[in-house]
Amino acid sequence: MAQWIVIIKNYSGSDQIINDLGLPVPDSTAEINLGEQFTYDEISGSDDLRTLVGSGDLTVNDGSDDLSSAEGVKYLILINKQYLEGNYYDKIYIDNQLINKNTLDEAYNEGGDGAGRIIDATSGAVVIDIGEATNAPLELTEKSSLPSTGLSSGQLAVKDGTLFVYDGTRSKWISTTRMFIVFGRRGRTRNQYLNIFNGIVPSNLSGVPICKNAVIVSLSGMFDASNTGTFEIRKDDGTTPIVSLSLNSESKKQDITTNIDINTGDGLQGYFSSNNRCNSPIIVVEIAWRS
Repeated sequence: MAQWIVIIKNYSGSDQIINDLGLPVPDSTAEINLGEQFTYDEISGSDDLRTLVGSGDLTVNDGSDDLSSAEGVKYLILINKQYLEGNYYDKIYIDNQLINKNTLDEAYNEGGDGAGRIIDATSGAVVIDIGEATNAPLELTEKSSLPSTGLSSGQLAVKDGTLFVYDGTRSKWISTTRMFIVFGRRGRTRNQYLNIFNGIVPSNLSGVPICKNAVIVSLSGMFDASNTGTFEIRKDDGTTPIVSLSLNSESKKQDITTNIDINTGDGLQGYFSSNNRCNSPIIVVEIAWRS
C-alpha cells in the first residue's frame, strides 16, 4: 500500500492540538511530518486532524504545496479511503456510512462552514419528489423579521405566513403574492377621478384601503384607442400623485420598474389627467407586500 506524505503547518496565530493523536502543534511556520511519528492508519483515522484542517486552523502540505482547507480535507479523506480499502469490512463502512449516508448538513459544511452550499445544477433542475407522501417536500423556517445580511436576488424567506423573495433591483424583500387594483371609467373621460375596480364608486369618495405595508411594483394603462393623457395614483385625497403613467399618442403602456412604498392604512385613488377626452381609461396597479 502506497504511503502518503502528510506535512502539517500551523498559520492560525495560536497553538493547536490534535487531540486524538495527542500531538501539540505550536503556532509556527515550522512543519511537522506526521509520517515520522504516526502510522498510516493513525493518520488516516484522525477525525480531529480533519476538523482542524477543515476549519483552517492547520494546513496540509502534500510534500510540495500548501493546500487550501477544502483541498486539505479531500487529501485526508483520500488517505482514509485508501487505508480502509485494504480491509473489506472497513471498505463497506466507508462506502455505506461515510459516502452514501452523508447528511445534508455534513455536505453543507464539508471543507469548512458553508463550503458545500452551492449546487451546480447546469445539467437539470433539482427535484424533490415525495411521490404520494402527505408531508411537505420543503420547509422554510418562519422568521420573526426578514434577513438583513448576505442578501442576494432570488433569496426566499417566510414571515407572518407570507413567502417573500429578495428583489435585488428594488433592494427589498417583497411578497410573491400580489394584489391588483383597477381604476377605470366607461366612456369619454378628462380630468376626473376614476372608479374603483371600474365600478360605480368614484375613488375620491373613499379609495382602496391598504391592509399591510406594501410597494407598487407595476402600472399598466390603456384606452380604447390611441390618445394622450396621464394616469395618476394618489392617496388619502392628496392632489399630488405618488406615481403616474403617461401615454402619448398610444393606446396602452406598462411600467414594470415602479418602486413606490405605501403603508398600512393608506387609501389609494385613481385620477386621469388629460387635455383630451379619452375613451374608457383603465389603470391596473400591481402591489406586493413588504416587510
